[in-house]
Amino acid sequence: MVVALDGSCYYWTKPLGKRSPPMVTLLTFSETLAIIRDVSIIVFVGAVSLITLAAAFGLFLLYRKVSPVIDSVKKTAKNAEDISTSISQKLVKPSVARSAFAFGAGKLLSFITGVSRRKGGGGKKNG
Repeated sequence: MVVALDGSCYYWTKPLGKRSPPMVTLLTFSETLAIIRDVSIIVFVGAVSLITLAAAFGLFLLYRKVSPVIDSVKKTAKNAEDISTSISQKLVKPSVARSAFAFGAGKLLSFITGVSRRKGGGGKKNG
């Protein structure tokens, strides 16, 4: 075993060929801890990315399922609006017109006959 000036430890090995290195590096505790930290961060980021992609895909599938239901609800609401508008035009407006005519005729009749709605002695107030 050889200790380098930077504190790293090396084992001498016999080269297995031209491509193999003559020395194998032994890591210090802090270097090993740093590598474990880096690998943990990479794994965590990868897992979060996969979960995010899965959630986005699930939401897309949910949207495709719910979209026809939303369109159906919109059509139903439009039909209900059309029906209520039709009923309003055919029933309510003529009723209002008849009511206004009846109110006007009642006022005309009361003017002609002189009947007043006020009861009690000519507008005296109690008290």
